[in-house]
Amino acid sequence: MKNLILLSILSIGLCLVSCGDDNGPVINITSPSADDTFLAGGQISFAGSVTDDVEVTAVTIAVDGGLLPTQNVDLSGITDKTNIPLSGLVVTLDATTVSGDYNITLTATDNEGNSAEESVGITIQ
Repeated sequence: MKNLILLSILSIGLCLVSCGDDNGPVINITSPSADDTFLAGGQISFAGSVTDDVEVTAVTIAVDGGLLPTQNVDLSGITDKTNIPLSGLVVTLDATTVSGDYNITLTATDNEGNSAEESVGITIQ
């Protein structure tokens, strides 16, 4: 009987060690919408969320073509790091931004090292 209990405990422990989280965060961008148009020098406001079953440790924003340097989202004021709201997040475009189509990409990483990214295409005039 002792062997059966010990075997059960070892099996559960092994599963907990080897059955870690392998799912990346889920990113939901509700604003801006695909194909929204913005003026050079204007602002892009974000809405949506990043969720995960474990703690989200990093969220970054990048715009292709080097339009803006990659920006880290400040998560320090968020207590529930499994549900990160994107409201209030604003990116300001330079007034000399060249007109064209760009992709904004949000990347999120959880404390298990899993990451995910979501992009939305916009137009700058």
